[in-house]
Amino acid sequence: MDVLNEAIGVLTTRGDRDAWVPAMLSVSDSLMTAHPIQAEADAEEEPLWQCPVRLVTFIGVGRDPHTFGLIADLGCQSFQCAAFWCQPHAGALSEAVQAACMVQYQKCLVASAARGKAWGAQARARLRLKRTSSVDSPGVPLPLPVLKGGVGGAAPRKRGIFSFLDAFRLKPSLLHMP
Repeated sequence: MDVLNEAIGVLTTRGDRDAWVPAMLSVSDSLMTAHPIQAEADAEEEPLWQCPVRLVTFIGVGRDPHTFGLIADLGCQSFQCAAFWCQPHAGALSEAVQAACMVQYQKCLVASAARGKAWGAQARARLRLKRTSSVDSPGVPLPLPVLKGGVGGAAPRKRGIFSFLDAFRLKPSLLHMP
């Protein structure tokens, strides 16, 4: 946050504030765009600034609650910082960008899960799960027939899962601490 606050400070203190171009920042789930505010609604102008949400690596409200900044990773060790002066404050913009970043993250998770399912049975067939020890078992691994559900295969696994869950049940909850 110190790096971003310093960048926001540098960007907002240099130059004349009267020379700043008033803009409307629109945030969608994939793109942020700053369009100049103009008197004529019919006139189409190029955006002042655009950034895909997937490139945003850090966001924050500056020391002044009117300032909002973000850092975008452009690739090849190149980063861009953008700072905005917001009226009445930067809270709404910060929440909108944060929500867009969360949507992008969800899209990545869904795409990752879809790729995992595509590998399907071939990938699962190559994986071999090895149980080395648990709370209820001795220090030696279980014999192979027990892992495959052979003689007495379900009971040791069930007992192991319950032991695992009991370990969490016995721990004090951090949520209810004052």
